[in-house]
Amino acid sequence: MARRTRELTPDRSPRHAFGAELRRHRERAGMSLEQLAQVVRYSRSHLGRIEIAEHMPPPGLAEKLDEVFGTDGIFKLLYGLALRASHPDKYERRSEMEARARIIREYAGCFVPGLLQTQEYARALFRLNNPWKTGEEVEEMVTLRMSRKALLQGTRAADHTF
Repeated sequence: MARRTRELTPDRSPRHAFGAELRRHRERAGMSLEQLAQVVRYSRSHLGRIEIAEHMPPPGLAEKLDEVFGTDGIFKLLYGLALRASHPDKYERRSEMEARARIIREYAGCFVPGLLQTQEYARALFRLNNPWKTGEEVEEMVTLRMSRKALLQGTRAADHTF
């Protein structure tokens, strides 16, 4: 029995728009999820969840998709929009300020600040503080946390003092 394709809702959020564009370009190229997975080196199921906006695209995937589909930066643009929209409202202002900051000074007596956390450290914190979350939900939170580190690794990073 053939699998029914899930309806996409690109107007709901930038993450949904990213997924819809991913499916549109993949289908236009005549590729299955399995074929795309081999090219970009992510699992078929992960790519499928990104298409239906269940998962946030991981850092680096947008650039690979732009290269594979020759889209001249559209996925990188959508990723940036999705990244800004993916944090809960209470963190939206902080994310905006971090993106514009030239100096970030933060005192954290008990924890390593989010921008400086490793994946393992963030994963341990999320598991400890969210024991009811599934492994996939924790990984989604880790991906979002690690995506913030792009501030430290971007072209403006040399101008920052942390």
